[in-house]
Amino acid sequence: MADNKNTMMSDGGIDFGKYYRLVKRKIWTIIAIFGVVFVLWMAIAIRLGPSPVYKTNALLQFEDRRALSAVETRGRVENESKIGLLLSRNFLGKVVDKLSMGLKIQNVSRYSFIDSVVLSEGYLLGDYVLKHTEDHLQLYFTNKEKTIEDKKVLDISYPEDSVIEYGGFKLFMKETFWENHKKVGFRLRPKAKAVESLKNSLGYKWGNRGRTLVVISIEGTDRFFSTEVLNTVINEFVLQNLDVKKFHTREVLTILTEQLQTAQKELDKAEVELKRFREKNPWVGLTGDINGVVTGISTDEADKTNIKNRKMELDMLLQRLNSSSGDTRQSVLNEILSFLAAQALPTVPALTSEFTNLTAERTRLLASYAPSHQFVVDNARKIKELEKKVLMTAGTQLNQYDAQLTRIQKQINTNAYKIRHLPAKEMQLAELQRKRSVADQIYSTLLVRHNQAKIADAVEVGDIIILDPAVVPQGSSKMKVYLKYGFIGIILGLAFGIGFIIISSLLDKTVRTSEELEKMIPLRVLAKIPKIESTDELEAGNFDAPARIDPKLVTADYSPSPVGEAYRSLRTQLLVNNKNVKSIFITSLNPSEGKSLNAGNLAITFAQQKLPTLLIDGDLRRGVIHHSFACQKKPGLSDFLYSNADITDENIRKIIQQTHIPNLYLISSGRPVPNPSEILGGQRGRDVFTFLKKRFGFVIVDSPPISVTSDSVVISQYVDAGLFVVRAGKSNVEQIKTKISEYKDFSASLTGIVLNYTKLDYKKSHYNYSYYNY
Repeated sequence: MADNKNTMMSDGGIDFGKYYRLVKRKIWTIIAIFGVVFVLWMAIAIRLGPSPVYKTNALLQFEDRRALSAVETRGRVENESKIGLLLSRNFLGKVVDKLSMGLKIQNVSRYSFIDSVVLSEGYLLGDYVLKHTEDHLQLYFTNKEKTIEDKKVLDISYPEDSVIEYGGFKLFMKETFWENHKKVGFRLRPKAKAVESLKNSLGYKWGNRGRTLVVISIEGTDRFFSTEVLNTVINEFVLQNLDVKKFHTREVLTILTEQLQTAQKELDKAEVELKRFREKNPWVGLTGDINGVVTGISTDEADKTNIKNRKMELDMLLQRLNSSSGDTRQSVLNEILSFLAAQALPTVPALTSEFTNLTAERTRLLASYAPSHQFVVDNARKIKELEKKVLMTAGTQLNQYDAQLTRIQKQINTNAYKIRHLPAKEMQLAELQRKRSVADQIYSTLLVRHNQAKIADAVEVGDIIILDPAVVPQGSSKMKVYLKYGFIGIILGLAFGIGFIIISSLLDKTVRTSEELEKMIPLRVLAKIPKIESTDELEAGNFDAPARIDPKLVTADYSPSPVGEAYRSLRTQLLVNNKNVKSIFITSLNPSEGKSLNAGNLAITFAQQKLPTLLIDGDLRRGVIHHSFACQKKPGLSDFLYSNADITDENIRKIIQQTHIPNLYLISSGRPVPNPSEILGGQRGRDVFTFLKKRFGFVIVDSPPISVTSDSVVISQYVDAGLFVVRAGKSNVEQIKTKISEYKDFSASLTGIVLNYTKLDYKKSHYNYSYYNY
């Protein structure tokens, strides 16, 4: 099970254990970064952080109160179109003007600074700072577009009425404001920008599925002013909606008023003319038949006028339909259906029912789907087809009006013909009576319709009710603000701290544990060597110092230390698990990764087994291992390889040095040579290594780093196995993999890895070794 888990990790899964160890190892780094980020955040947030944003809302209800109206002039406006009215720039512009929202106060409450403000048309746009010094007020103006920066435009004694005026604005200040403040900043912005800001601060959501309840909300940093703004918005919205509802009623009433005045004049004129005629011709009269004809003409004329008025009203509705769109178009279409229903047309009830169903379906669909959804599109197409049917019915009705007008006109002409055969005086009297009768009927009809329209306008009430006006939200305490900033600071601190070490680990191509190393390189870690602590270290470049033994050769004194036991464990694995291995080379990626020190300590452990051990410094460029054992650098390996001496015991003994460790011998690197790779790679080099392996029980070769030269690859051909030293936290594992993969035979010769400079678990080591010193 564990193997499967490790396989999954190596195949790209998330190794949570790795990150846990990383956090545990870097805990103090995380704490340091967390502390710095938290302190900086709190300092910036408290000093420069944004003011608290307050939110308040109001609850409105949409109703249809048209049943209270005596005259049905138009249908119910869709609630969505009402919200569109509320959010329209034209409507919000009225609110901006009413509350002078072109003035924006910075960092303080509006009403703590001023009682009111008056903005004249064309006020001077820009940023202002008003400073109070003793009994003086100084006003500074900034407008970067006009390259004006902190220009003093006003310097006056504090006014007795607490009013200052400049640049098209007048501020009515509160005297108590300057008790706690020295200056205040404000901005005069364009009306369009103020409208846009107000629109962005407003929001709405439906309170029920029927969309008859709506919650209007506003957000702002000034909780008192924001509340007043929202209440002003909803109050003006109710009034504006009522004006919209009354618009058509008033339009009809205006037309009827004009027609009634004209009819009144015509009636008065006809009565005056008839009265004058009778005064001059008292003996002239009409028979009963002629009176009947005159009455018929008057009735026909009145019917003709009524039909013309209905036709004109239908034409007006059709014109409004052509000039409207969206929900307004559906509202006008409903008015046309209402008009046609009043004419008792047989097809209208079916059309009205279909329209009601389609509009209800549209409301339901818009509550669940976007306007571009296919269901909504199909519904809009059906409404369009219904509109064509309604227009066809309206066209038929207009044709009927024309036919009725033609028929009535014929009747009028027939009766008028009868009157023309009367004597002149009787015919004149009949004409005057006809005019008076027609004028009287027209006036009476218009008066009835005018009174009906006045009643409809008078009883027209708004269909929006303010159920719950906005109230001032509770102010946030400083403690809550600090807690909020502190919580954010904790998150930021942890995010920066943990994020920093995770990103660093992703960029870090080194390893620190054997588990990490084995996942990245397919070689077994044979030993984990802790860092060798010593206060008496050799300076790497001080080759001229007096010869002395390197104190880091910790295996020389048989001490039961964790480091010494790690080398002895490595020796045991090489002897037991690899019985055919009698010679090894030790290399690393780069210098200063502990390669030579590991070779020296490992060689000592082999010698302590009373096994004749030869340690060869194979780094002919920069061999340093002779310093560790206080031996001579030359003659050494390079001297022998460069010479022509025969490979015999006598000649080889000249370059072998006895160390202070029994059974441990050393061949130093020798003098520097210009071509070490050629010397090592020649046949003489192969023969020398073959000869030495036969003469000693175990041979260890300290070979150069592979990133510097390929000498280690050459040496790997002469020995049985190899160890690769990786320094924890320093060696680049990706480069190691690349270098090893470049030489196929070299990678096959490596028997394992020595992880150097690992962190020592002191608790575990104390438990394991304390009994030695009991």
